[in-house]
Amino acid sequence: MADVVHEAPQPTTPLQCGRILGFTSLSVWFVGALVCLASQIRQMTRYARLVRRGAIAPLHLNQEEASVASRLRMKLPVCIVVRATG
Repeated sequence: MADVVHEAPQPTTPLQCGRILGFTSLSVWFVGALVCLASQIRQMTRYARLVRRGAIAPLHLNQEEASVASRLRMKLPVCIVVRATG
């Protein structure tokens, strides 16, 4: 029967710990960035849908908007009315 030699596992070196910590940190950051991206895309989609479903504002709101725009010396933007969100 052959002699079986079991080598003791080598302790991790500071360089190995640094690589593991760096990889873990980068992975956590990347997952967080993906979560933030998904959240922003969801919000932009909901907002775009809300604006598409909006109606043209009544005349009195357009007049008020024109008054404010002239005081601010801006071009008159398009005014729409959207349903309130909860």
